[in-house]
Amino acid sequence: MKIFKTLLVTLFTFSFSSQFVLAQDTKTALVPLPSIDDFSRGKDGWSFALGAGIEYETAYEGSDEFGLELEPAGGLQWRRGNDVFYWVW
Repeated sequence: MKIFKTLLVTLFTFSFSSQFVLAQDTKTALVPLPSIDDFSRGKDGWSFALGAGIEYETAYEGSDEFGLELEPAGGLQWRRGNDVFYWVW
């Protein structure tokens, strides 16, 4: 009877843990970081983007002096299937 209870508890435990395995997503991410945009929009080949950003920050850490700075931004990507190679600045 003790073996039957042990077997039943083990079977019951494994039945719950298998649900977590089935719920996992098998898709792989195209870009390693979610903060990197995919400029190609799903098409193979080269793609690029240009832009600018404005930064408002202190002159140095702890300073009471603030400044406004314009920064260029951009990126170059090459995509083939599920592989994306990129360079951003």
